[in-house]
Amino acid sequence: MAGTMKCFSRLSLGLFNNNVNRQILLNGNRALYTETSLGLPEYKNSRASYQDRYRSSLEAFKEKVTTNVNDEKSLIFTEDLKALLHVVEKSPDDINLLKTALEKFNSQDNDIRFGTFKFGPVVMRAFHYLNEPNVALETFRNPKFETFYDQQTTFAILVDLLHENGMYKEVREVYDLIRSKFSSGIRNPKLVISVLALSCYKENTKESLDFGVKVCKEMIERGAVPLRKVITTLGALALKQNAPHIALELMSVCRKSDYISVRTVRAMALCDLDRLDDIAHDFQITLKRGIPTKNKYFSNVAPKVEAAIQRGNISPNAEICELFELIKARDFIDEKTLEEHISEPLESSKGPAQQYQYQESRGWSQPKRQPEQWTRTPRGSAEKQEGYNQRFNNF
Repeated sequence: MAGTMKCFSRLSLGLFNNNVNRQILLNGNRALYTETSLGLPEYKNSRASYQDRYRSSLEAFKEKVTTNVNDEKSLIFTEDLKALLHVVEKSPDDINLLKTALEKFNSQDNDIRFGTFKFGPVVMRAFHYLNEPNVALETFRNPKFETFYDQQTTFAILVDLLHENGMYKEVREVYDLIRSKFSSGIRNPKLVISVLALSCYKENTKESLDFGVKVCKEMIERGAVPLRKVITTLGALALKQNAPHIALELMSVCRKSDYISVRTVRAMALCDLDRLDDIAHDFQITLKRGIPTKNKYFSNVAPKVEAAIQRGNISPNAEICELFELIKARDFIDEKTLEEHISEPLESSKGPAQQYQYQESRGWSQPKRQPEQWTRTPRGSAEKQEGYNQRFNNF
């Protein structure tokens, strides 16, 4: 037994200290998308411009909007609502004024609107800036705003705000609302699914795992392949829920297995299933490739392998122990954890602001071009993946 412990004792203390320090940083919630991806810097710049314009007449402007809201014969004009969205502050009076102004504007006859300005994304940016997730969700739930919030950018900003505030169950609710409200066109909103997967991971319940797996099944049945980050995030969740068999099957959905996240989740699942022969085979392949920077595992793998070796009472001279020592000695284990990787914010090139241009200066914020709602599978590929559906049905 003492010999077995020597097989994996070298990195334990260092990995423990690194993981503790990182977990302290990871305990706080943060957005999945960067501020740039959500168009928040542009919104903040517009706020500065509007507040400079109304520097000496801000209270008078708010009183005018209040009067128009309360007067049945008065209207809320587009320019006034745009201005209100950029001068509203985080106070009960301002939030209530914004809500009532939105409701009145949305209820006005569309025939009197001549502009093409799409308010949904800007409203959600305002709520995001003010950190008002409950108000944002309340208005999104309101059936009167069904066509008001029909932009994918709006969805992405809303779920990011909910996720940032730890409202993970509500992220799932919004996903279902999107599918029920916009069933004719938006079945699997890609910008939402990335946040949804991480929210399921953070929620860390059997219910959230079942929900995430169901979303993947539905996408595959429609001939789509979920993003790799979505699959690996749900695989990591399956591991946390003591369901390594689900994690292993999820990894088989990925077309390429040579990414560090896929490699790590697969290895961790195999360890939990005590399939040390398969781990040894994977380690052999990794060592043969010989380039640590391109073939690493996240640090979570080390304690998983150690635990599997200990459970199996494996001799320190066994092949798996020798291969594991080589993996460590040749720097194939990264210091970063799997959770750090899947929690990394998406940059602007992958976020909603890249596909949906925020053009406040031109008076509109509708998308230039509708992006793909999901990554489509090439024609005929769905038939080649016939094994996927059967495996998912076994979950």
